[in-house]
Amino acid sequence: MCSQQIATLAHSLGLVSDDLQGILCLVYAIDLIHTPSTLTQLIEIAERLHNRFEAPSSIFLAHMVPSIPDTEGFPTRNYYESWIVSFNTQRTIAIDNLIDCARTLRREGRLHQVICPSMPSLVFLKNILVSA
Repeated sequence: MCSQQIATLAHSLGLVSDDLQGILCLVYAIDLIHTPSTLTQLIEIAERLHNRFEAPSSIFLAHMVPSIPDTEGFPTRNYYESWIVSFNTQRTIAIDNLIDCARTLRREGRLHQVICPSMPSLVFLKNILVSA
């Protein structure tokens, strides 16, 4: 692995963290503001977050996982490779669900009907994310 790839991994961690924080802030803002522009921002950040995982995942699978030894007859390398592939699949589904939900709410203008004090947006969106 070259130093540029290591730098990419290190830099992407901060960007992913920033995007996750941005999504959380917008989810809380949706409860207070109820505007389509907030949903548009949420979609933009979610799409950006999806793209930010691609290069680090590829680098990790290509360079880090192969360096993990299989020990005592346990296929450790295969376990981690399968786990990362599964994580990426679930992450992609969750982000796609979030984007689809936000687009639907924005398009149909149903933001006030869906989000209510008894069911905060954070819980609603969390349920969308884990339903996959």
